Amino acid sequence: IKLLQYGKTKGWLRTKNGKQNAPALVIVPPALVDNWEKEFAKWQNKDPAARLQVRLYHGPNRGPPSATRAVGADVVLTTYGVALSDQAALCKETWGGIIIDEAQRIKNPSAKTSRAVKAISAASNPGAGGKIRVALSGTPIETRLEELHSIMDFVMPGYLGTREDFRKKLKKKFPKKIFG
Repeated sequence: IKLLQYGKTKGWLRTKNGKQNAPALVIVPPALVDNWEKEFAKWQNKDPAARLQVRLYHGPNRGPPSATRAVGADVVLTTYGVALSDQAALCKETWGGIIIDEAQRIKNPSAKTSRAVKAISAASNPGAGGKIRVALSGTPIETRLEELHSIMDFVMPGYLGTREDFRKKLKKKFPKKIFG
C-alpha cells in the first residue's frame, strides 16, 4: 500500500501523457477482499497527494472496469475469479501496476487463472507512467522449484528464460535433489 502511495506521488498511476488515471490493479482471493479494504483504510496517510482512491471491482453489479477510471480510482481491487471471467475487459484497460496477493495461485503456468492474470499484465499499456508488478505470497514453494518460474515470469517476464530452459538448468545443477 505504501508502494502504491509513493507511486501515486511519482506519477506511476497515470498514463504516460499524465492526463488520465492508470490505476493499479490488485488481485486477491475472495476471502481477502475485506482485509485489503481495511488495510487500505488503515494505511491511508494524511498527505492528500498520496491518498489512494480505492474501488472494488467485484460482485454481480460491478459494471465495466473502465467505470473505475471515470470515478478517479487509483487502485482497483478485484479477485482471481473476476480476473478470469472478465479477462477480456481487464486486458483493454491501462494499469499503472498489477499486484497479486497469494501469488501461489499462478504457480501452474497452464492453469486458466495463471494465463488470465499474465494476459492482463501483458496487455496493460507499457506506456503507463510506472509499470509495476508485485507478487505477494506467504506460502513457500510447495512441490517444485519450477513453480517459482511461473510467479517470477509474472513479475519480470522473460528474466528466468523460458520455462523449459529454466527446467533444464535446474535439472543440470540439481539432478537428484529436485528431480529424483
